[in-house]
Amino acid sequence: LDKVSIKCTYYFADNTSLDIQNKSESVYDMLVKAGILLDDNYEVMYKQTNEGYNCKGEIVENVCVVDVTYMIFE
Repeated sequence: LDKVSIKCTYYFADNTSLDIQNKSESVYDMLVKAGILLDDNYEVMYKQTNEGYNCKGEIVENVCVVDVTYMIFE
């Protein structure tokens, strides 16, 4: 895909301080390697959003939800 918007939402199971931007870069690299995205540059990924939440006591493992929206331009 090209011309996409990507949102990564992280739910952390503990209080560990984590760099969500660095984690998102790894997600983008995996999407490219899997052939889902053509590349992880600004021409392919028009918008990137990253959010992180501390869910200590609610979940037992960290979770990452990735939303990919394909943008249609006429």
